[in-house]
Amino acid sequence: MGTVVFEYDISKALKSKYTSRVFKKIDGATVALEIDDKVMTALEESKDRDLAAAKIVERAQKICKVAADELAVRLAELEHNLEGKDKDEQHKLIKGFRAEVVKKLEGLKAKLKVLPEEQWKKFLTKYSEAKKEYLKYKVNAVVDVTVGTLGVAASAAALAGTAHTGGASLVLGVIGMTRSVAKISQVVYSLAVDVEKQGNALKEDLESLLKQFADSKGKATGKDLAKTTVNAVFGAPFFTTVSTASKKAETFGGKVAGTYAGGMKLSREVTASLNAMKKLEGDLSKLKGKDLKKTEAKLEKLQGNFDKLFEKAANLNAKAERVERDLNTVKAVLTELKDETKTLAYLEKALTILTSVGLAAASAGVGIHEAAGDALELAKEGITLAGEVLENAKEALEG
Repeated sequence: MGTVVFEYDISKALKSKYTSRVFKKIDGATVALEIDDKVMTALEESKDRDLAAAKIVERAQKICKVAADELAVRLAELEHNLEGKDKDEQHKLIKGFRAEVVKKLEGLKAKLKVLPEEQWKKFLTKYSEAKKEYLKYKVNAVVDVTVGTLGVAASAAALAGTAHTGGASLVLGVIGMTRSVAKISQVVYSLAVDVEKQGNALKEDLESLLKQFADSKGKATGKDLAKTTVNAVFGAPFFTTVSTASKKAETFGGKVAGTYAGGMKLSREVTASLNAMKKLEGDLSKLKGKDLKKTEAKLEKLQGNFDKLFEKAANLNAKAERVERDLNTVKAVLTELKDETKTLAYLEKALTILTSVGLAAASAGVGIHEAAGDALELAKEGITLAGEVLENAKEALEG
């Protein structure tokens, strides 16, 4: 058995990037990445953020976005080339574009398949010694590609399938997942508020260190700059500030780590919700005798909202990861500054790093806060949209 960790609908991406005057719909062009359940469980239970399944999703998202952008350009070219052509020639051009979509998706198949394989190799390098059982696991990555038709303005969607059996209950699972996403977003935002607060506190201490250095350097002689120890010139107050800054850097780092973990969880939940929406979309398309246009339109809007939310979560994760990396540099510098035997010349070099890297890392707490706020607003909007989907589904299916 396998777990679908990523699914991308090329058709929806094209619709968002290109508004055609000729084409009414571009449907059924998707890729889905599935990996073995055991591998998925091992990755997640390790709680190793660099090896989490969400990392696979982030890389897959970028690869598919590039493909969608390229196809959007080609679609615009296709529409231009159709002008003035007879029906046979138009049909030929459309058929050629569809073949290009198929080729592009087949290319994605190869690119996506290696992502979990590469991730698993990294995982084995780090953890196989601790648990030999992992060496027996097989990734078994599968990429499923489906391609429908490129519909033109004169075509109409044919709704085929079974009669309605479940009523509006079809959408309840999606509504539940939407609420779960909103709860996670709220937790992440609360953490991000603390991140900004702790970042500002660290920034104040770093600025104090820089000021103490500037004041004392002016009092020291040229000889002192080369040979005098830090302790002789700065004394206890400087080292007290270094100590408090170190503690605040640790606290700040813990809060940033919390937002990263929350952002990863949010990414996973959004991905699962989008997969559920895709399934719901398929279920609705099979219902006969019901006018589901409004419901489908609302569902598509909700999917668009969650696509944006995934991008915001990925942005949050990237910012948090970058801050953590810079903060490790800051911590290393602060540790060395506790050494009272360092010269002022060394101190000047160290504080240059705090000026360029440390202050930037601390200030980035504001950016993390803003990113979490954007995600929360989208999640709240998703709740409203999910309610509209349910309302329209009830009207269409139970009315």
